[in-house]
Amino acid sequence: MPGQAASPAASAELLLLDLSVQNSIRSAVAEFEKRYDHLDVLINNAAVFKPQRTLTADGYETMFATNHLGPFLLSNLLLHR
Repeated sequence: MPGQAASPAASAELLLLDLSVQNSIRSAVAEFEKRYDHLDVLINNAAVFKPQRTLTADGYETMFATNHLGPFLLSNLLLHR
């Protein structure tokens, strides 16, 4: 299309995990490490709202675990990848 910049070849991979469950995060990071030798971009895009207080399998409040602890743990485990 005229006037439009060319895009470099790019690809995206999907790695599913449950950010409210720390074991799920650790398993996903282990799977990532098996597949790849480095990480270019991480998009933490998850949130949950629960009108009633619930706990995760790890015993944390669900919204706190999913919205804060999970992304923090994932980011830190992948920080030097």
